[in-house]
Amino acid sequence: TSHLSASHRFHETLASMNPGPQSRNWKENRPFRTPLLKLKSGRWAQISRQYPFQRGGPHQVQSCALFFYVFIVFLIAHVGKIYVDSSRYSSAKKSTNHFAGREVGVSLQQTRQHYQTSDRKKTRERSRGNLYSASASSGTLKVSRGRQNLTISADTLEPQTAKRESSERVAGRYDELEKRRDASEGELANAALLVIAYNRPDYLRQTLDSLAKVSHLSDVNVYVSQDGFDESVARVAIEGQLRGLGKPQTRGYEHWQRERIPQLGHNQPSHAWLAQHYKWALDKVFIERAHSHVIIVEDDMLFSPDFLSFFKQTAILLVRDQSLWCISTWNDNGLATHAQDSMRMFRTSYFPGLGWMMRRELWEEIGNNWPKAHWDHWMRLNTTSKGRECIVPEVNRNFNIGEAGANMRRGTYERYLKRMAFNMLYINHYGDLSYLDRDTYRRRLKRLMHGAIVWPWHQHRYRSISALHDLLRTEIRDIKRDDVALALYRMENFRMLADLLDLWPFPRGHSQHAIEVKVHGVTILLADERSCPYLPSHLRVRPSRGLTPIAAVQGQTCDAACRYNHMKCHAPDFWFLNSCEVLANFFPCEAGCALVLGDDIPNYVVGNQMDTHQKCLVSERQATCAASHKATARLCSCVPLGISEGREEQDNY
Repeated sequence: TSHLSASHRFHETLASMNPGPQSRNWKENRPFRTPLLKLKSGRWAQISRQYPFQRGGPHQVQSCALFFYVFIVFLIAHVGKIYVDSSRYSSAKKSTNHFAGREVGVSLQQTRQHYQTSDRKKTRERSRGNLYSASASSGTLKVSRGRQNLTISADTLEPQTAKRESSERVAGRYDELEKRRDASEGELANAALLVIAYNRPDYLRQTLDSLAKVSHLSDVNVYVSQDGFDESVARVAIEGQLRGLGKPQTRGYEHWQRERIPQLGHNQPSHAWLAQHYKWALDKVFIERAHSHVIIVEDDMLFSPDFLSFFKQTAILLVRDQSLWCISTWNDNGLATHAQDSMRMFRTSYFPGLGWMMRRELWEEIGNNWPKAHWDHWMRLNTTSKGRECIVPEVNRNFNIGEAGANMRRGTYERYLKRMAFNMLYINHYGDLSYLDRDTYRRRLKRLMHGAIVWPWHQHRYRSISALHDLLRTEIRDIKRDDVALALYRMENFRMLADLLDLWPFPRGHSQHAIEVKVHGVTILLADERSCPYLPSHLRVRPSRGLTPIAAVQGQTCDAACRYNHMKCHAPDFWFLNSCEVLANFFPCEAGCALVLGDDIPNYVVGNQMDTHQKCLVSERQATCAASHKATARLCSCVPLGISEGREEQDNY
């Protein structure tokens, strides 16, 4: 047969290459164990060959050398592949966190990308069936997903405990971290990103171009909501889907236009147009499109690479902690001189705005009462927030480029917003966020305040950061304490402290009237003596003895109202009456409450010619006893005539 003929020819060729016993070069050395060769017939034949260790037989030398070199190349390639895979995973190590006992976490983004397919659902199903095999002696973890295998060093997953923990425990930690992350990301399964625009096409173009570079954009629908029909703005908005914001880069892209119909008259201020636009656009997002979350930005912002990643990983906090109502990427106190840690986050009672997220459930609660003007001021009222707070980063994830706008003056922009820190790095995992839970966060603030060194900044010789450093060095040398200073303030003297620390002139970014900033390496806690609940009792300022709130008649001064009741007006006590809850005990406040500026506030607007008719007003400015307004009825802080001036007047800052 042809198969046998081929076999005979093969053996004849092999015999010619291998000298037999009759050859003069043959020696009595027996050959090595010969390999097997599979013939075309499917049978195995043993190839008889003499390994070339004796002289003679050049063909033997060539064939063995070729086999040896091929084996070496294969071995090098295999070892190189293992090294490259290990290097890729090592580059995705979890970022360590230096904040208050925060647990070390592993960055899983590159590992997840190593496994993920385009079908997200299938990836999750496969992740539930992961097979883990580990060697306790070697301290390595082998992760198998489908057809891919990756060997991970236990030292990479848990640097400080890998030598002590079993590999099964390491595998469990890996699985737990991934489950936490999947649960967090799952909260944004139907999120929208809303861009509010009006008449600034150049700013809008920069905003959309920056947005197109953000990671995780494919997880959201993008809507550009335009107030009015400006053609240049509409052209830029339509081009957005061609500049990286259409499918498949996003889940969808739409351009909306709203007809500008004023609800407060044709001469309504710009902030009124903005508030009414917000209401219209948010109704479309939640009612017409039925999204679960919305991330709101405006047409004058640039974004960090991890802008959406920040929202994805913190979304779970809005579900887990009912004392939170929003997530924001903007820190009002995030000036470059104060903000350095891109991993760190805070809680704030002061609504930040400027790139923020809320859930549909919140809009169902507040949407019907949305104001027709000053929407951001309204969000900062306690009657709206109901004591809830927002999460913000230390380093901002968006940067404002609008030098002028509805609520922005050029001088304010140059003084504060232009100097804000802006994160330029992509961070895909922020570690354990349990320190942001309400009770944990409050316990920490209280502990820091009780152990902090009081900084008498109002005294001239201590009114500098260098003097604070000297004070801390002296106190810490004598008493072992944390390097934390406590600066007590009252609303009427906060501007002086703000100028010293380079902050906004009004308290912003505070959690229950406590602000935490780091200046030149020193952690400084700013606390309102009247309102901060974390202060020790001996540092709190109480209302004056016999304080009696008295509602004045329309247009009457508080001096006159108190005198009529045989009392006197005490201006510092206005701060204890400056809340919507207190005003509601004396006035009907039919139209709600509003935050404005004025010397005659707190008050109730009686005159029907005012835009704030039937509203109760509160302020961030110190009221005076002699002020009055013909359209308002004031709430006055009156004390008995015989009461001597207490600490409120003695500590004249």
